[in-house]
Amino acid sequence: MQQRGIAIVERNRAEERARVALSRQLASEALALGPSAADLALLLAVEAMRVEDTPQARSSVFRLLASNQTLGGLLGAAVRGAASLAFSPDAKLLAVGIPGAVTVWDVRTRREVQRFAAEGKAPLSVAFSSSGLIAAGMEDGRLIVWSRDSAKMVVNETVGENVLAIAFDQDGSRVAAGDVGGNVVVVSMDGARTLHLRGDQGPTNTVWLEGDTLVAGGGQGDITQWDLTKPDASEHRYVGAGQPLEAAFDRRLTQFAGYTGGSQTPYIDDAKTGDLRHGPLGGAALNVDELAFSADGSLLAAAGARGGIVIWDTASGEREPFDLRGHPGTVEDLAFAPDGGVLAAGGAGGVSIFDLRGSPLVSAISPRGVVPISEVPNVVRAGASAAFNNDGSMLAWPVGATERQIVVWDLVANSERMRLDGDGVFAFGDDGATLALETFFAEAAAVVDLKTKQSRKQPADSWRSRRKGAMELPKDRLWAVDNGQGLGASVSFDGTLTLWDTRRSVPVGSVGIPGAFDYSYLVFDNAGRRLAVMTSGGALAIVNVYAPSWIERACNLAARDLDAAEWRQYVGEDRVQTPVCAPATQ
Repeated sequence: MQQRGIAIVERNRAEERARVALSRQLASEALALGPSAADLALLLAVEAMRVEDTPQARSSVFRLLASNQTLGGLLGAAVRGAASLAFSPDAKLLAVGIPGAVTVWDVRTRREVQRFAAEGKAPLSVAFSSSGLIAAGMEDGRLIVWSRDSAKMVVNETVGENVLAIAFDQDGSRVAAGDVGGNVVVVSMDGARTLHLRGDQGPTNTVWLEGDTLVAGGGQGDITQWDLTKPDASEHRYVGAGQPLEAAFDRRLTQFAGYTGGSQTPYIDDAKTGDLRHGPLGGAALNVDELAFSADGSLLAAAGARGGIVIWDTASGEREPFDLRGHPGTVEDLAFAPDGGVLAAGGAGGVSIFDLRGSPLVSAISPRGVVPISEVPNVVRAGASAAFNNDGSMLAWPVGATERQIVVWDLVANSERMRLDGDGVFAFGDDGATLALETFFAEAAAVVDLKTKQSRKQPADSWRSRRKGAMELPKDRLWAVDNGQGLGASVSFDGTLTLWDTRRSVPVGSVGIPGAFDYSYLVFDNAGRRLAVMTSGGALAIVNVYAPSWIERACNLAARDLDAAEWRQYVGEDRVQTPVCAPATQ
């Protein structure tokens, strides 16, 4: 009996060793595949954690997510070489122009559902109608329209050359297209009438058709408008600055965005008056390759020549806290879904879909009125601080370089709740109704009632002891703070945040924090699921450190599962194939 028990123990140990070995192997293969096959790499990393939750498995998931911060997913190899993109009116489908075809994809499942042959190079523009039509603008100058129901070609009209823009009217009864030379064609779908027009706007980046009003916007900063009941007469106005190297109009042509050789970031003009609204837009320099507005004009997206996609709020001119890295290669086209919540990017490497409504692995909070990090000198290091309240619904930290204020941020509403005068933050009261602040007098803390904003003085030591964050590394370990659940964090001089497995004293993974440096203040929330990184100048980063959510994010990115051949190749036939990711909900 005893021998049998020993045999069972030995067998269990052998099985555990085999699981650990397989987990490590899958994690290693995932990291090796990462740059070339992001979806497969993410699936292997998740399977590594499912086999055995080893440090290597966790590290592979985190490192892949940190280097690929696409919030939605990647479409497959079938859409490499994409030159044009368009969402359907209900945002459920995405049309992609690729060499020799227009493919239609289901956005939720990331599966191709239809394909239309279009001989030649990849279409330069694509569009959906509300009536079940799909159109493509070809490099050879043709406008092609198909019926999605019958898959038959219903229009094959010559516009000129390089058809850059297409628009259907609201009921799909007419379609307009413009080319690189300023030629514009309007085709009635019943075959009754085709108009060939000549605009003054230069390359036609945008066309807009509603009723008998046709507007075309050009890359030279010009707009031409026609009344289609009098097509021989047109109105023209100049709205752009300089000779834009890249340009875009919003859907209603009320805003124009351009980028000239004199600036590495775009500007925004009023398309009715030509007056400058914002420019150049804030944020890091970006060698602009593509620009796109959301349908309502509230967001402007720009893709850089060296990778990365930046989004600005057009009302404020401020950069949105999205880090849309991870698209493979350069971007040839950008397209917002009609509601502005999803952005697609296409190019030689394929198509990426970004869900702007999601929460990224690293998100930034930068309240309006705070001096940009690039303009802030190194402030007093002792001034760095931040604190979560007990339930993690609020976060407070100091902003500004000389005259400091304390921002109290509502993490549920994702908005600033209030701003208080103070130099730094000690801690929230247990009930979250008060906040203790540093004062000029080191021995005193100002305890503020967050409802009335009235404050009273209390000894600083009693509040200082309640601080949960830190800046410097202690002598006995490699991390500045830990969450009490086996995870620690530190920031190096170059701004790299490293997460640590505190039980084994090994790094889990690293990610760059914009504006961070070695004296950045770090603090976990009480649940240990979020890490705040406070940097000089007032910007604050929140890092999602909850491992189960990493798996969910990785599965959303991959947007598929391992197929049978991949399972045999990487996992092996000794394990019965089961879904790596839970099926998507309807």
